[in-house]
Amino acid sequence: MTILPLLAFLATGVVLGLLWRHPRLKAVAGFLQKFGVFLLVFCMGLSLGTQRDIVDNLATVGWQALVMAVFVVLGSVLCTWGIHALTRAMGRRKTR
Repeated sequence: MTILPLLAFLATGVVLGLLWRHPRLKAVAGFLQKFGVFLLVFCMGLSLGTQRDIVDNLATVGWQALVMAVFVVLGSVLCTWGIHALTRAMGRRKTR
């Protein structure tokens, strides 16, 4: 699968969002996003569960994945905090 269909769907969504700004559309889009994420995670779990090598080595792979996930979340939180602090400081400078 190439990236072009994904970009086309993204562009179509942006155009429709710009043309039809309705509160109900925002609620429907939010629901579809959540549903899509849950469906994606389910399909990933289904795919992983069918791979015998991963299931056999789950203890080793599981700990590695847990450590990586903790560091990814920690890094994301720190970056978000830093960007928030930076933009907040920039906003205060503009109001003076």
